[in-house]
Amino acid sequence: MQTAATNLLLVEDDPLQMRIYKHTLLRAFGAEIELECFSDSDEALARIRRGHVDILLTDLQLPGVGGLRLLQELKTRNRSAQALMMTATSTSSSLLEALDIGAVDYLLKPIDHELLVRLVRQAEERLLRWRAALAGTLAISRG
Repeated sequence: MQTAATNLLLVEDDPLQMRIYKHTLLRAFGAEIELECFSDSDEALARIRRGHVDILLTDLQLPGVGGLRLLQELKTRNRSAQALMMTATSTSSSLLEALDIGAVDYLLKPIDHELLVRLVRQAEERLLRWRAALAGTLAISRG
């Protein structure tokens, strides 16, 4: 049985950075992930509200709806979803808030591409462990 590709939502308002991250992720993961890219955070929020997202990779500072709001909406809809925050200007309060809401990691810009791939891979593996644990719990409760 083939499993569905992991859905990864990339939100970055800088067009050049978006192309670089997109290329890096597609080269590393290929068909293993279903990559959706948004430069508009309001559109990304609407996408999160429309359906299932496994991994969110978002800039913390975005015009319109910020990365923290995207993270909040994601975790409300899918508690096992994994979220990685990116930032060029981090503050301890915003990073701690992201951690409190449920971010699993963050990347400081400029982003090292190997680190980006490694952290997305770890998020994907963590997601699969959560899915397996939840499936096992459901199987036990039905039995």
